[in-house]
Amino acid sequence: MTTTPASLAELLLSWQVALNAENKSPNTIAQYRDGVHAFLRWCEQTDTAPELSKPAVQGFLASLLNGGAQPATARAPATSLCAPSRRGWPLRAKSAPMRCWA
Repeated sequence: MTTTPASLAELLLSWQVALNAENKSPNTIAQYRDGVHAFLRWCEQTDTAPELSKPAVQGFLASLLNGGAQPATARAPATSLCAPSRRGWPLRAKSAPMRCWA
């Protein structure tokens, strides 16, 4: 199943609630939220399917690096896309968790 921007946005809301419940810092929650939003913007700008797949996330990361971002700076948004799977949250609505690509 491919994840659509609407379902990613819905999942993002649930991730934020879970992070709040885990007492994560507001900065951590903002970093994860901003990373997902940046990915969705990139998908829209590049006409890339907004799915959390290895090719899509690698393309997003490459775009950040090609745009002049330092490796650690570019990796932060991509890492935020992977963070939910490390906590066992599904990366796709109504499906089993996807393995992280990193």
